[in-house]
Amino acid sequence: METKKTLLSIRIIYWVTGISLWIAIMLSLLLIVSNTLLFSGIVKGNDIYSKNIHIKVSNTGHVHPDNLNLKLRWVNTTNYSNLINFNNFFAKKAAPFLLIYFLIFTYLLWIFNKFIHNVKEGNTFTVQNIFLLKRISYVLVGYWCVVFVSVQFANYYFTNHLETYKIFLSTEHLLWDALFIWIIAHIFISGLKLQQEKDLTI
Repeated sequence: METKKTLLSIRIIYWVTGISLWIAIMLSLLLIVSNTLLFSGIVKGNDIYSKNIHIKVSNTGHVHPDNLNLKLRWVNTTNYSNLINFNNFFAKKAAPFLLIYFLIFTYLLWIFNKFIHNVKEGNTFTVQNIFLLKRISYVLVGYWCVVFVSVQFANYYFTNHLETYKIFLSTEHLLWDALFIWIIAHIFISGLKLQQEKDLTI
């Protein structure tokens, strides 16, 4: 029986995806441990505190009133500012969202790795691959929802506690990617039907 040799490009994609998956798994585990340690109370302190900061800003120049050459020096010494304890801030505000991002990304890599593995083994137009492609599209939509919620949360937090501009993050491409993969899944359905018809005629 003649065996079909897998394309080199498919094997390279499979290897790269496998390595990326293990790296994502290790980073996700590291983030889980980091979140656990940070939320356990090891990192303490206020998220935001206000403080008068003594800043020396000097500027010198010359003026010429009534043909006189005068040298002036201007000094500004104090400023009122909001400071952030970034360790505690990321622990309580940003780290959970970052962990969710990595977990979803790792899950997407795992699904895609299974899909590429099936293709590498010669099982392209199968029910399982159609199911995997649809799942990728659904997870991408969920990922978009998480990003949207996190951006809204960040804007609410910053505008209520810090004097800063709003965060604008374009994530519409995730929805387009999900739609594109969902269409590919339906193309695979047509391919599966053609393959089944071909198998029946043999």
